[in-house]
Amino acid sequence: MPTIKIPNGVITMAESFFNCPNCDFPIKSEDYHQRLEKTPQINAKCPNCNTKLILTPNYKNGISAYIKPQKNKLTKH
Repeated sequence: MPTIKIPNGVITMAESFFNCPNCDFPIKSEDYHQRLEKTPQINAKCPNCNTKLILTPNYKNGISAYIKPQKNKLTKH
């Protein structure tokens, strides 16, 4: 992690990865940062197992990934 000194502070830059909660495949979060700047939650798919995920930023400025719950469709009888 490179650290840059600036006036009145320090910036620490890090690569952020998150793992798919289903298959534990590491995914770079660079692809999703621009979309997460516009909205607090986005939908995505794991490139390894195609599991539907919900991505949200966490308090450590990283990304948390959750498996998207499936909606039960109501059928009319």
